[in-house]
Amino acid sequence: MFQRRSFKICILVTLTILVIVLASFLKPIAQDPSYHNFADKRKLFDVPNFWNVITNAAFLIAGYYGIWQVVKSAAAPVIKCVYLTMFSGVFLTGIGSAWYHYNPVNDTLVFDRIPMTIVFMSFIASAIAERISMKAGVMLLLPLVMLGTASVLWWHYTEVHHAGDLRWYGLVQFYPVILVPLIYILFPSEYTRKQGAFLLAVIAWYAVAKLFEYYDRGVYEQVPILSGHSFKHLFSTVACYYLVGMYERTYGKRLRGELEVSTR
Repeated sequence: MFQRRSFKICILVTLTILVIVLASFLKPIAQDPSYHNFADKRKLFDVPNFWNVITNAAFLIAGYYGIWQVVKSAAAPVIKCVYLTMFSGVFLTGIGSAWYHYNPVNDTLVFDRIPMTIVFMSFIASAIAERISMKAGVMLLLPLVMLGTASVLWWHYTEVHHAGDLRWYGLVQFYPVILVPLIYILFPSEYTRKQGAFLLAVIAWYAVAKLFEYYDRGVYEQVPILSGHSFKHLFSTVACYYLVGMYERTYGKRLRGELEVSTR
């Protein structure tokens, strides 16, 4: 059993190393100058890019709701630490993204992207803590968050020096979508089916959000109420709510039931 477990961990480590090596061989990817040129620039209530700004309120609500679920749950303190970090990242994304869209330039984009890396890296730490080793997941939380933050700072540093490099931020943003499901597959638990359904919903809604982001202008031309980027904020928030739901199903109802049994 121990050898089989070690082999599975080796698969994850080897894959991660290969992805990092592959990324290092890619040419640096600069930020597209047109990235800040969003389709919907409408100004309302003296707020520029109003709808791209205001739709970030959904992240604030989702982040607060997640933090509240964690605080009131009966989960172990170390697990709470991981998820509090994750949902705090969601909340901070609402603030950072609103600030960025109020004045969309590279300097403000830093404060949009850093909170998102906190969510991505906490997502990995939560999977490690729940499926592989609680101790390892908690110990890796801070280094992972620091690496995520460093990927954004590195991108900004290279942009300032006219040699933009998005490779590592891209890795931080998309690799968790591969790594976390793989962890769930290799290290199943009695709650795999329940958590797996939520995980699929998280990934699906995030994919939809990225699709709408890509077709920002096309969506706005077809649905002039909101642009693709504003929809991206809302659909990303749906993914966040599924993260909260995954937590609540695992550490809310289950542990409340255990507590009720133990007090009978």
